[in-house]
Amino acid sequence: MNIETVKPQVIDGVEFYVNNDGSCTGLSISGLARLCGVSRKAISLLVNALDGGTSTVPKQLECLRGNVFLAEVRGEATGGFDEAKIISHVAAAKIIKYYACDSKAANDMAKVALDRFIEKGLDSWIKEVTGYQEPVKATDSQELVSTIQQVLGEVKDIKRHIGRFQYAATVYPTIDALAVEQDTLALPSAETYTVKEWLGLEQGSMELNPSQYMRLCTTIAIAYKALTGNRPESRSNNKATPIRVYRQEHFKLMSECLAKLD
Repeated sequence: MNIETVKPQVIDGVEFYVNNDGSCTGLSISGLARLCGVSRKAISLLVNALDGGTSTVPKQLECLRGNVFLAEVRGEATGGFDEAKIISHVAAAKIIKYYACDSKAANDMAKVALDRFIEKGLDSWIKEVTGYQEPVKATDSQELVSTIQQVLGEVKDIKRHIGRFQYAATVYPTIDALAVEQDTLALPSAETYTVKEWLGLEQGSMELNPSQYMRLCTTIAIAYKALTGNRPESRSNNKATPIRVYRQEHFKLMSECLAKLD
């Protein structure tokens, strides 16, 4: 069997491969790991088990046994390493789907990748079965670059959101429970309340010293942004700095912050 050697195209840190006639496409183990939102080691163990290993593999991926890597194409040897095995696009798609939907390690990064590639694939399939002829435009590889950059851009947004969420959790440990409950919260109210107004309304005669009050206001603002992704609303007053305000549907969040106040 003649083995074709292909130089990788690295796009935002992911190594992709396309052979000379375009009949074989795939990506590296590390590239697939990035799109799946898991470690390289996790993907390496999985594909090695599927490629002739005896280890148990998820039932959703049993169909890939012996069919993970491209048989007639290898990645170009670099940095003193041997030619790299290339994971086929078919195997990669099934593995991304597994990490998006079925794995205990299912995560948003894999879901973003799956969504974008499903959209791209369905669009191409519809055009193929209807006999649609594409006008002259950007090459397929350029379109692939655009799709991958869009996926990785959304992954970066997810990481930034997770970072904010984890930071807020250090001062507001129950924020994850509220995030799950967002869909069941009451409809937004028209009235807005400052923290001081809310304290008077909900907590009656409870008094906080200036230091406690400032820490409570800061904690509520951080928790609100982590939960919603936005800064709190504000109300103009006679002073230069607007006052942050909240609505009735945020009272539970505010109560949780108050309960954690030293």
